[in-house]
Amino acid sequence: MGSGHSRILKKRWLRLAALLAGILFAMVCAAWLRLPEIAQRVARHTLEVPVSIGDLSLSFHPGTLRIENLTIGQPPGFGDKPLLTVETIVVRN
Repeated sequence: MGSGHSRILKKRWLRLAALLAGILFAMVCAAWLRLPEIAQRVARHTLEVPVSIGDLSLSFHPGTLRIENLTIGQPPGFGDKPLLTVETIVVRN
């Protein structure tokens, strides 16, 4: 009885681990797809001015961050034109 019970427990733990790994993978993918939106919100909150990011991508090999169509607005009272507009920024490790 001990051996069969042990196998059943192992299978259940493996299924649970696979389920948790799948959930974690789905969460990482969802966050990854929303990365530009998240970065834009953080930048807006930090700088306290309008910020727009067209696209943001990360590559872990060879360690590259790429930001496209970045616009940083002026603080209130400094005009309507953007403070900064950049087509592409590439940061390499």
